[in-house]
Amino acid sequence: MIVRGHIKEGKFTANTQEQVKAKFLALGDGFVEVQISRIPGDRVSERLRRYYWMLLRLIAQYLTEDTGHAVTEKDMHDHVSTTQLSQWFMNFDTMEPYQDRVSHVFLETEKLKEVCENLKIFWAERGLYLPDPHEDVFTP
Repeated sequence: MIVRGHIKEGKFTANTQEQVKAKFLALGDGFVEVQISRIPGDRVSERLRRYYWMLLRLIAQYLTEDTGHAVTEKDMHDHVSTTQLSQWFMNFDTMEPYQDRVSHVFLETEKLKEVCENLKIFWAERGLYLPDPHEDVFTP
């Protein structure tokens, strides 16, 4: 069994939910061996990270103008984090699954590209054009 997850503040949390709990419980009483290794991460480029924040800034400006209520890129990031960047984790102390946000800093490149593309599609359907990263509008 391979369990992937992350370590935060000295506690390991798995990326899956009930399956991990069921597999551990199915082992029954006895000794087990757990092997831990670091997964080489696919670091998101600074350019893609800036593009992501530019999209959030443009959306926030659009919403502020459209609604008259001040919306910041941080507000948009919090919303995107909750709706698109959350994953299920397993707390091995309680053996209970929980859902939490994953920082965009720790995302793989393809996942952040997918998030950006989802933002572009969602807002295009609402009349807001968001540029591609290769367009002259976006400067790194």
